[in-house]
Amino acid sequence: MTASCPGWGSQGGAETFSLANAPLIDAQAGIPFARALGGGLVAAIDGMRFVVPVPSVYARPNRKYFGPKRGVTWLNMINDQAAGFGGKVVAGTVRDSLHMIDVLFNQDGGQRPDIVVSDTGSYSDLVFGLVNLLGAQYRPALADLPDHKGWRISPSADYGPLLHQPRDGEIGDLDAAVVRAYLAEVTGLAPSTRRRKRAAVASFCRWAVRHDLLRANPMDKIDTIKVPRRLPRPAAAADVATVLAVICSRRREDLPPRPATVTSDTG
Repeated sequence: MTASCPGWGSQGGAETFSLANAPLIDAQAGIPFARALGGGLVAAIDGMRFVVPVPSVYARPNRKYFGPKRGVTWLNMINDQAAGFGGKVVAGTVRDSLHMIDVLFNQDGGQRPDIVVSDTGSYSDLVFGLVNLLGAQYRPALADLPDHKGWRISPSADYGPLLHQPRDGEIGDLDAAVVRAYLAEVTGLAPSTRRRKRAAVASFCRWAVRHDLLRANPMDKIDTIKVPRRLPRPAAAADVATVLAVICSRRREDLPPRPATVTSDTG
């Protein structure tokens, strides 16, 4: 392979790399050590974030991950034989779950995995249901799972092993003390975020009262969360002057030249 080969392949875009990756996946599956690792039917999907040093339609700002620059997320799928099944460039740092199914069903080659593993970023209840409807087993590795409390919608339903969760509880146990404890855990968040979380709990409690799962709404005893009003941040005077200077110069360039005026007497 010469130095010009990767450059020529990059001109074809993602399709070129996908076609080139298919024989590599098949070759990896034929290696005895790879077969000892697994059968190729278990895959994991995760995202990696990179700073983009050049202008790109995919690059988005996010100071937490990219600082003052812009970057993208590379959402990658790899199976239990250490073969990269494919990936997708995601603009900025949007949630991985919005693109996980796209990566799963647009793999470059190999067998489609029966079991899919991901972290919390690629999980949502909607994606969990869609993956199962599409015939795959979704096994997300959720963060802080031991700290979550399970609520039984129907007291008479049989949830199997989930009935014996160490932190299990009934909806009827939901009272103002439980809500205050939850809101105390998110005290460090922004007021607007805490208000949205309180609104979500209040909406659930109204639903539970309407369906006779709660006798009274515990949110009636919880104070509202006020978000302080802030004045809009004006642009710096130097930035405003720069923009106005550019606009005025462009207007002068777009105006047609003024005709010369010639005056003379009757002679």
